Amino acid sequence: MPLCPIGPLACLALAFTQTARPLVEINEPHGMSPLFLDRTVQPTVNFYRFANGTWLDNIQIAPSESQTSASSQARQKNAGIMQQIICSTSLNPNVEMGSIEQIVGTFYRVGMDRNLAEQLGARPVEPELARIQAIETRRDVMAELGKLHRWSVFAGFSARFQMDPSDATHRLICLGTGNLSLTRPEWYAASGPKGLEYQSHLRRTVEQMFRLLGDSADTLASSAASVVSIESKLARAIGIVGGAKPLSEPVGKMKMWQLGAAVPKVDWWIYFDHLGLPLPKSVTVDNPSYLATFGDILQSATISDLKNYLRWTLISASTPYLSRPFRECLFDLQRTLNGQSEIESREQFVLSQTDVCLSPELGQLLIRTQYGVSSQEPALAMVSRIREALRSSISDAAWLSPDAKSKALDKLNQIHVSVGYPDRWRKTEGLVMKSDSFWSNAFRTREFEFQRSLNALANPVDRTEWNCSPYRVDAFYSASLNHLILPAGILQPPYFTVEGDQASNYGSLGAVVGHEFMHAFDDEGRKIDAEGNQNDWWSPTDEKRFRQFEGSMVSQFDGYQATPRQHISGLRTLAENIADLGGLQLAYKAFQHQESMHPSSTIAGLTPEQRFFVAFGQIHRSKIRPEQMQLGLEHDPHSPPEYRVKGALQNVPEFWKAFHVPNPVGMHPIW
Repeated sequence: MPLCPIGPLACLALAFTQTARPLVEINEPHGMSPLFLDRTVQPTVNFYRFANGTWLDNIQIAPSESQTSASSQARQKNAGIMQQIICSTSLNPNVEMGSIEQIVGTFYRVGMDRNLAEQLGARPVEPELARIQAIETRRDVMAELGKLHRWSVFAGFSARFQMDPSDATHRLICLGTGNLSLTRPEWYAASGPKGLEYQSHLRRTVEQMFRLLGDSADTLASSAASVVSIESKLARAIGIVGGAKPLSEPVGKMKMWQLGAAVPKVDWWIYFDHLGLPLPKSVTVDNPSYLATFGDILQSATISDLKNYLRWTLISASTPYLSRPFRECLFDLQRTLNGQSEIESREQFVLSQTDVCLSPELGQLLIRTQYGVSSQEPALAMVSRIREALRSSISDAAWLSPDAKSKALDKLNQIHVSVGYPDRWRKTEGLVMKSDSFWSNAFRTREFEFQRSLNALANPVDRTEWNCSPYRVDAFYSASLNHLILPAGILQPPYFTVEGDQASNYGSLGAVVGHEFMHAFDDEGRKIDAEGNQNDWWSPTDEKRFRQFEGSMVSQFDGYQATPRQHISGLRTLAENIADLGGLQLAYKAFQHQESMHPSSTIAGLTPEQRFFVAFGQIHRSKIRPEQMQLGLEHDPHSPPEYRVKGALQNVPEFWKAFHVPNPVGMHPIW
């Protein structure tokens, strides 16, 4: 149950009369819950139903959500904790300007001021819209793109930061694809699934948004058509309908003269000048054909059409921070795409944006409560045991050559592990929060972080850095940094409890840790060495042997029909399916070592081995709206949760042994 269940406004009132006290972490006897089981189902017939059937029968998806799951419920707990911290901070009158408390408190307080948002309407963004309206030349367009990209509003193309592929000690600007209103490129194709319907809805949304901005009625249709036309051309440059590979494979690092030759008639020096960066010697490029298409659009589209496209991209990115009519306008389109039936409450949105914009500062406030601190040492001990299990698996892997094993072990030894919180926090000098508008504060944080990343280009990469919130319910592995991160947010039930059942801990958090370790040694991870440089350390024989296993996994998941009309794509989900399987095997291996030292008794009629697998099944429990399921099948690199469980367990002999049945035929183990 959230620690602040009564809502932000009531919480704000209470903050005047209550002194903040240390938070008490929520613990359960063990992560695996017998209450979720459906014991009428044989575990070896439908294990996902056995582990989660009662939960699935009783849980309801909130109207403002597209799905609910174990991780989303854990996130709700964390949101309650963070809400308590933020509410208390936002009303503390004794804060110093520029302090973390002032930054977080002002951001949240202004965001929660509904009256201010409704009074302002679109006024916060009007100066920038006027600047776009004043554009006269294509050079002006490139200058405006530089400004928008500093806010991470990626019109036309994107500018992010990526490791130098030939020197992992430094980063470069990476030019990639821009944002699409419809999310998926194939939805811009008339022949694609729901393409015409979605494009028509997008045109209506653009018309309505421009009407809210005060555009003349006789220009709305043509303005919206120009926006959809430009986005459609960009979408076609990203890829082909049906999930095929991009029209151009990534080429990586390019000299500026090479970029100029590939994308002529684009004033890159003007763009980089307004981005705030002297013209770089080199950049990385995701897709040269895409940038060439952008260059063609820049030259062929009318200035009026380009201005409409820029206005739409900016206002659609700004809408969540503006008054309710703007938010409702954009939500109508989002509802069509993901099936969400109610707009997110202002409380939910402001809380989530405080995390998105100020996660390092929230992390500093969170650690003061000691949240998750007691879990750090035991979690690190678990990670160490799983690392040793992987060391043993690599050494015993018959398909790997001796040289590949040596390099794999070297990479394993150098993986840096962070649990709970980062070693260092970002500095906040220059990050200003004011009481003028929520939009202004949000876009100030965007520009602050972008400038911080620009400044860091001149310095060696900090290989211990975090790019996530400490209260995220997730785990991450960065190949370029060779860094595995377990945020404090995942160190809670159903993933982990300090005094809880070890079988549940290893079947849940242990499997997650093993999954992330696997990404360092899969078909993509093997292309990055221990230092983070692009360096393939497999031999042709290693690759050939791996491909044989890979083909079996693709066929297995291709055979799963997730909806009456669609199967899973075994190829697109391959990397995550392999990580699920390998991670589960590693966690079980580490658990068996732990169990031999600390044997435990039966709980709820389940042996330790059975509880391990039930815990694995339960962390994947999920109920998903049909629209979101369809979107996941077309876009998500993970298989649907039910099949992540089913597909992995199919290939684990220890699972079948735990439930006293013979191993099935057609198993595909690798580690």
